[in-house]
Amino acid sequence: MSNEDMRIKRVKGADGNTKFVQASVAPTAENYLQSLEQATDTAETLRIVSFFLNGDEFAFEVGMAVEVIKPRPITEVPRVPGHILGLLSVRGEMVSIMDLKTRLNLGSESSSGLLARILVAGSEEERTGFLVDRMGGVKELRADSIEQTNGLGELFKGVVTVSPESRITLLDMEKLLGSE
Repeated sequence: MSNEDMRIKRVKGADGNTKFVQASVAPTAENYLQSLEQATDTAETLRIVSFFLNGDEFAFEVGMAVEVIKPRPITEVPRVPGHILGLLSVRGEMVSIMDLKTRLNLGSESSSGLLARILVAGSEEERTGFLVDRMGGVKELRADSIEQTNGLGELFKGVVTVSPESRITLLDMEKLLGSE
């Protein structure tokens, strides 16, 4: 080790006295691995809001979410597709409510129960409420962890495997909102 790799460092001893010691400033394998870890942590991330349907976890980008409300009576509307449950007034604005289970062909049993919620999403101009079994929360995923799902259909962006027993299916909200 050269003198360039050595520096004088001030250290407070156990007895409270200050001591001056010679310390190495040369990079170590541990420092190198930490820097690699930090570089990996700066990979592009995606914030999602997740929810459950029939026990499976789904999500979309958090920027599309507006609010989450408890289900309340929905006004039925005639001559609408089967996955549209009706309209609901949310803060004075009429919002169409979609049964995601029906829309995604996951079964016809609507979400109900104490944990069921309506997840309102969309833009300033148009909002839609999605009836879900329960909320999962806001999570952060690495963008490069998304596996493409060409076989699942156009409403899906991909799948993220969280653990061997758990995966999150990402929905393409722009296509889902445009499919009403």
